[in-house]
Amino acid sequence: MAQRRFGSGDLAARPAAGPGRRRGSVSVTRPLPRFVRVKKLAGGNVAFYWDLTGYYRGLGCSIPSEPLGADYNAACGEDGNGGRAAILNGLFDEWRRERSGEPIEGLVRFGTVRAGPGNLHRTISGVSA
Repeated sequence: MAQRRFGSGDLAARPAAGPGRRRGSVSVTRPLPRFVRVKKLAGGNVAFYWDLTGYYRGLGCSIPSEPLGADYNAACGEDGNGGRAAILNGLFDEWRRERSGEPIEGLVRFGTVRAGPGNLHRTISGVSA
């Protein structure tokens, strides 16, 4: 019978991994927020960038793309739902809601409101008329 070659299925038949041999590297991926890209820099380090796609630029979104830095926690938060990217994604969500006509939460509008019987006018900015 012919001897088989070492392959990925023959873990028991492989020579033991000694101090000079590694079995391979393990890369752990972290979750990335929307519109966040990872770029490998010339020195081998990685940096995070918030980069809006051209589709939304074509629709009129004017939020500029910006570098988030090399620190994952500052750029994306510990779990991928925070950091500077969360602020920029919040701005994008606000733009999208405004574009679709949805009311924006937490937005206080200044102006005049008709109030009570007789249609008395009252100014919202804090001064009553």
